[in-house]
Amino acid sequence: MNPLRLVALGVFLACLFFSQLNAAELTGRVVDSKSGKLVAARIYLTDPKGNWFFVESSAPKGSAVRYDKTNWVRKESLEKHTTISAHPFKVQLPAGDYTLMVERGKEYFAKTTELHIGKAKANVEVKLRRWINMAQRGWFSGE
Repeated sequence: MNPLRLVALGVFLACLFFSQLNAAELTGRVVDSKSGKLVAARIYLTDPKGNWFFVESSAPKGSAVRYDKTNWVRKESLEKHTTISAHPFKVQLPAGDYTLMVERGKEYFAKTTELHIGKAKANVEVKLRRWINMAQRGWFSGE
């Protein structure tokens, strides 16, 4: 192998290693505020610079679907979130401040939480409060 390539590979691996030293794992759960049961939800996670982060499921049977779209003409028009199943989630984050916004359709109030992540593991539980139960009122989605 070319010595220059070997040095470049070493520098790359060192940067990768040291960047992980400054990262911590955030784990979380999204629950119904009354029942305490885990619920599926949509999660938006940003830092103050406008960088987006995407969570993943921390349960073997859980799922996390990443949605990362930016309009090709209007760059300020974007949609970036992760839709998670009713399971815990996790994400690796560099130390810093973050805004976590969680929503669950039109029947629940969205919840925004400011987070500070240090070098240690962090945990968050987001309790979503139901606004209305349309099924109890005889309304059902036609989709």
